[in-house]
Amino acid sequence: MNDRTTLRPLGDRKPPSLLTRTSEALHYVTMRAIPVIIIGATLFLMFMPVYAFESDSERQEYLRNIGARPDIRVIALTTEWCSACKHLERELIAENVDFLQLDVEKTQAGRDLFRKISAKTLSNSVPKIIIDNKVVGTTRALATIKDLKRSGK
Repeated sequence: MNDRTTLRPLGDRKPPSLLTRTSEALHYVTMRAIPVIIIGATLFLMFMPVYAFESDSERQEYLRNIGARPDIRVIALTTEWCSACKHLERELIAENVDFLQLDVEKTQAGRDLFRKISAKTLSNSVPKIIIDNKVVGTTRALATIKDLKRSGK
């Protein structure tokens, strides 16, 4: 019998090589730890507040620079073809909200602000809504605006 076909007793096995142990450890990290890290990072980004502007004065200066009124508190970044953008616009008008709508495809100001926010949120979807300085999810935007109106802010 040659060495390959010889059966050895259980206690006679060679310890795994460094390469085998490294490969097994890498497999463990790849299959177990990386998905946990990705999920954790995603959840962190989902619930971490994202600010489009560091302060009210920065927002007001931005609005002045693009020729808008500096007292506007709601900015909607939209596109012409987006149905969710159209719905948001109708809702904001129905709620009598004073807002600035910037088309991210047609205006340089909209494009620049969209890029800035997308880099922070890791999302390039529209619409994006900024209330005061904070980027707010589309589903929460109207509720947040209604809460602000009720509180008189």
